[in-house]
Amino acid sequence: MKQEAEKIYNIEHADNVNIHIDGLFESAEKFNQAVSRIPGLIDCTMLMLSKYADPLNHTVSREDFIPLKGTHRDAIDIGDIVMTHWKIDKCIGKGSISTVYEAHHTGSQYKPAIKVIHSSFQFFDIEKTDITHRVYDASEMVQIELDNMVGLKGTGYIVDYEDHDAVENSDGSQDIIIRMELLQPLSDLLRSRRLSKEEVIQLGIDICKALEFCEKNSVIHCDVKPSNIYVNKWGGYKLGDFSASTKCGEKRNSDQIGTLKYMAPEVYAGRSFSYNIDTYSLGLVMYELLGSGSSISKEAALYQRFSGAQLPRLLRTDETLQSIILKACAYRPEDRFPSATEMLNELLKLNAATGVQGKPCDCK
Repeated sequence: MKQEAEKIYNIEHADNVNIHIDGLFESAEKFNQAVSRIPGLIDCTMLMLSKYADPLNHTVSREDFIPLKGTHRDAIDIGDIVMTHWKIDKCIGKGSISTVYEAHHTGSQYKPAIKVIHSSFQFFDIEKTDITHRVYDASEMVQIELDNMVGLKGTGYIVDYEDHDAVENSDGSQDIIIRMELLQPLSDLLRSRRLSKEEVIQLGIDICKALEFCEKNSVIHCDVKPSNIYVNKWGGYKLGDFSASTKCGEKRNSDQIGTLKYMAPEVYAGRSFSYNIDTYSLGLVMYELLGSGSSISKEAALYQRFSGAQLPRLLRTDETLQSIILKACAYRPEDRFPSATEMLNELLKLNAATGVQGKPCDCK
């Protein structure tokens, strides 16, 4: 169930459900009829409902649609050759609007990741109990991701962009393909083992360095979470997937920002936000890794932090590391670290005091 929940949280920006909980049971028969038409969707749907049900007002003020993961028509398939000489080997990840493949160069064994951002997908309309095809303009989202990946290329702590192209669909729309560095998502690694305290500190240092580069380029990532943190073969960590990112001062549609489980309170509330929503999310990731992942995944704890409650203190975690994490996750933005550099400096001091050895992250 934990793995299934992680898959569901990997649905990019799936924060668009609009159901009045008071009337849910009256609509149960209609709802069950809809679910019966979609094999395997019931667990996903019920988790979605519990994830977005606000215990304070018993309603979910979102749009009416649940995107269905992987229901878009793929323009690219296993064995296809894209960008002249890159052969698609296997699918390694799917979101609601994108698919990521492992590929190799036809003239060598170099392996990149190929991300396909789809121009269309299907959604489940609960009110109409139907599945409908939606075509949307992906150009804005793609341009934001490309601009930020190209601008941050070569920093050593950001997943490297290599190239991009477009693929024509039969309906005239275009899917965008991005070639990038192939790394293992942290979320995949966590399925096989937990990170040690030393590894969590190293993760914090590396991702703070990534966010420091983001801030210098006026970029707010907006979606720091395990599936967007990548591990290289030397044990270093890199930040990837800038599809939800924004430039400081610019606005994004609320349904394109963040993942509820790691979202800062001001983003959840629809208020203005700044760079430290990213260190807030990083703090939550570190908190989860040190606390076995149970505390913030519980619905009550999730919504209590949105209402101002402090996260419960971690057991078996030294006071210095705990204070860094809890400051990063403070409810009020002004009580947090003002920048990634400030959080990084505290982690480096802890690193020096505990003798944690840094690991290189600037090699593929």
